[in-house]
Amino acid sequence: LINLELMKSILIFSNGEKIGDGLIKLPLLYEIKKRLPNTKIYWMTNNGTTVYSNRLKNIAFQYIDEIFEQVNLQPFFWKKISNKYEFENMKFDYILDTQRVVLRTIALKRIKSNIFISSSAAGIFSSHKIPKRNETRKYYLEDLFNLLDLIKPGKIESDFKIQIPTKLIQELDSVFNKSYKYIGYAPGAGEKDKIWNIEKFIAVAKYFENKNYKSVFFFGPE
Repeated sequence: LINLELMKSILIFSNGEKIGDGLIKLPLLYEIKKRLPNTKIYWMTNNGTTVYSNRLKNIAFQYIDEIFEQVNLQPFFWKKISNKYEFENMKFDYILDTQRVVLRTIALKRIKSNIFISSSAAGIFSSHKIPKRNETRKYYLEDLFNLLDLIKPGKIESDFKIQIPTKLIQELDSVFNKSYKYIGYAPGAGEKDKIWNIEKFIAVAKYFENKNYKSVFFFGPE
């Protein structure tokens, strides 16, 4: 087996990130780096791509050492794990599965690791028992932090911050008046079936306009 350096290694598996998912998961990367400072971080996407290799690359690569993208894992033992990468010759100290599709988890399990953490299929593939989920619906990131706790427990300090470039701050200062309060809306989504009705955005905007907030709308290509 190829030794992935003398330092430890963790492989985080997802099915890809668009801009929203990528921003949401940045605090997870921060926590992993904080709790496991001498550990190389590998990020893997199955069929999808990740903004960590392009639009959020400058931020993500403060934490991620290497990305395996669109690996197309195979769950069947008579096939190569991936036609793109030689995972048969790799072993990780930790594998963290952030998705719950069972077939993908079975394929991921074929990659060698000392500790495998996954909540897929109620955690039957996981090295450590997955705590029973609270009936109260949790924020997606909380579930990921709970999985990370099984590798290295820690307290969330909520001290993660994105460093905004000085040039961008200067541009924003030229657009917005500091004497006003603003609230921003992004009426779009990566997938069309997730786009909220524009009338609902307008209703929310009117509500906050009545509370003396000025509305700002962010529009993408569509």
